[in-house]
Amino acid sequence: MMDKFFGGPISRYMVALLVVWIGIFILTTGLPDASIVVSGGKANAQNIKHVREELHLDKPVWKRFGLLWTQMLKGELKSYYHSEPLQRVLAQKIGISFKLLLSSLISLFFLCCSWIFVLYRFRNSTWAASVLMGITSSIPLFITLPLILFLCGRYDISPFIGGGVCLAIYPSMLLATNLVDISGKKKTPPLYQILAKQCGLRGKPLFAMKLRTAYSAVQILLNSIVFFIVLGIPVAEFMLGIPGAGRWMLESILRIDLPVVYICAAFSAFVCALFFFFDEVYSFWAGADI
Repeated sequence: MMDKFFGGPISRYMVALLVVWIGIFILTTGLPDASIVVSGGKANAQNIKHVREELHLDKPVWKRFGLLWTQMLKGELKSYYHSEPLQRVLAQKIGISFKLLLSSLISLFFLCCSWIFVLYRFRNSTWAASVLMGITSSIPLFITLPLILFLCGRYDISPFIGGGVCLAIYPSMLLATNLVDISGKKKTPPLYQILAKQCGLRGKPLFAMKLRTAYSAVQILLNSIVFFIVLGIPVAEFMLGIPGAGRWMLESILRIDLPVVYICAAFSAFVCALFFFFDEVYSFWAGADI
């Protein structure tokens, strides 16, 4: 059964990831002509043609895709503007972005605990909890980030701490509202919980039941990490001046540095796929799809 599970989803995710990587590359070909940007925009047609040949932009799309991956696997892929291999630079940038991710996860934990405490205190006052949730969910990242930027500069707060808090505000509220019932109504436990209590489950069956009970919160947590934190890191890095992989990718889009844009986007897709795969593994173990 395990072989069937891991054989199916792993192959499915590999195919899906390959399709996404191809799709990302096709999207990068829709950006403005990189040869004009690299040449300074004032070069004559002959010089632009030479730059296109040097950057392999004169080749068909499928050949460029194969050449890019060949260079990437050999560690020879380079930026249009620098000679240092991109894998080495990406490793350094990922280390910086990982610090922001770690700060976001720590902030997510403490903010979630704070929201749980507040919601628990106001659980009998649904209007107060609804107002609090409405205020929190209506403040977008583009509003909180400038405020965080101002506070970091004024009070000498690390941008990693400020960015982590900013990215974790809304996901922590989503997770807290899933863990605390603010409806004011007494809910009937699911049938499998009632049967488990009556049968006196112990050991692995009890553990499986707890996994299934927590599945909703785990799913919200994983989706929040992907859609609000991982995908929000480039914006936070760009606005807070953190020299991580996300900011590197956004700046490379402005410079039409296609190899950098592709390798950052491909790595982001790989990280998101890992989270989604873990969600599927957890669902299998918890029996949530039954």
